[in-house]
Amino acid sequence: MVLPTITVGVVAGGSPGSVERTVGTVLGQLGEEDRVIVVLLEGIDAPSEVAMRISEVRSAYRDMAIGLVAGEATSFAEARNSIVKHSESDVVAFMDDGGLAMEGWLKSIREAFIDQEITAVAGAIESPDNVVEPGAPSGGKLRWTGHIVTDYSSTIPSQTSLASGRNCAVRFKSMVEMGGFDETFTAGWPYEDVEFFTRLAKAGRRTYFIPDARIATQPLPDSYSDILSGEDQLDLRCRQSRSMAAIFARHEAWALLLMMVSHLLAAVVDVFASRLPTNAPLRIAGELIVGVRAGVRPVARQFGEKR
Repeated sequence: MVLPTITVGVVAGGSPGSVERTVGTVLGQLGEEDRVIVVLLEGIDAPSEVAMRISEVRSAYRDMAIGLVAGEATSFAEARNSIVKHSESDVVAFMDDGGLAMEGWLKSIREAFIDQEITAVAGAIESPDNVVEPGAPSGGKLRWTGHIVTDYSSTIPSQTSLASGRNCAVRFKSMVEMGGFDETFTAGWPYEDVEFFTRLAKAGRRTYFIPDARIATQPLPDSYSDILSGEDQLDLRCRQSRSMAAIFARHEAWALLLMMVSHLLAAVVDVFASRLPTNAPLRIAGELIVGVRAGVRPVARQFGEKR
């Protein structure tokens, strides 16, 4: 039995200390041929300090292969593709800075890929604000779509067709064959992970939820949405609507109109409740159109021939 080698890719968009803590939880779990790649998003605060701290970590763990990539990514999709481009492993595991890999995280991922039928793994996320995926009961179907979803706080392994980019892993060859994450999802376009795993599922690839592959995250405060101004909430809603329209236009065209109407109706209700500015429906309608136009275009492949 040959266990796969793994590249752990960390997308860094936060503080230097956050990056350092995340990498620190991974290093003790690496095998001899594993490595870590940290990709700095452009615009990150104190990039030189991040580089300095990663350099110090690299020096402290001389036998560990830690790579730092800067200047290649302005979005999560670009950052995750950059990790794949710099990977030389059988499997690429993805996490974001601020996530803390719990004991046994990498071991559980590695053992899952012994099953050659598994293309990707979704890990568990420990956070008080992360329970069942929105719109679906545990083990059920996501509203409006055929996605199999799971409760990321569950203790039971199960098949799924969605995974979070905060804690997932994919075979390198499958990443290349699928063309990587869609870089149409630029900065300000969320759900690049949802689009990729939707594409993976439609291609007949198998994703499995592994509860022992746990990452702890810091939850958003209960009042997070309440502390945003009406304009900030509208900006957030616009980004979500744009991305969801792109995903539905590409993968769930039969439910696209229903999704667009639901987003617009929700905006109208929130305008009457004074939670959003009066121009919210018009702005969201415009973003939905932008998303549809992006979704009908094919995904640009990001990689050459697979190894």
